[in-house]
Amino acid sequence: MEADEETIPTFEYIVKKLNDYDLAYLHLSEPFNDVSDIDFLVDNIAEHFRPIYKGNLMINTGFKQDSGNKVIEEGNADMVAFGKLFISNPDLPIRFEKNADLADWDEDTFYVAGKEGYIDYPILEDTK
Repeated sequence: MEADEETIPTFEYIVKKLNDYDLAYLHLSEPFNDVSDIDFLVDNIAEHFRPIYKGNLMINTGFKQDSGNKVIEEGNADMVAFGKLFISNPDLPIRFEKNADLADWDEDTFYVAGKEGYIDYPILEDTK
């Protein structure tokens, strides 16, 4: 997507209109790259759109346990999606609970055929 001075106002309009529908949730993504040098863009999507959207708001992109908890505690989102972090850590809730190390994902295996990169990541030995 090309960002321009109408990007955020367009999304603000769309998000406001989505309040008219009985959606289970709205899933938004934080920017994938640094947008601080683009004056008309927002660098904290959850914080910006939370006052606009009245339903359940899910956010993702780059969250870890602490930052995910923080965005929820601050009231800027109701849910956090962990995508790539969950792929490389299929036992992510247990790892969070135990403050265990997290496995890194392998982007070379994204969107390829076969099990590599999807079901071959290690599970914690001590999950009890």
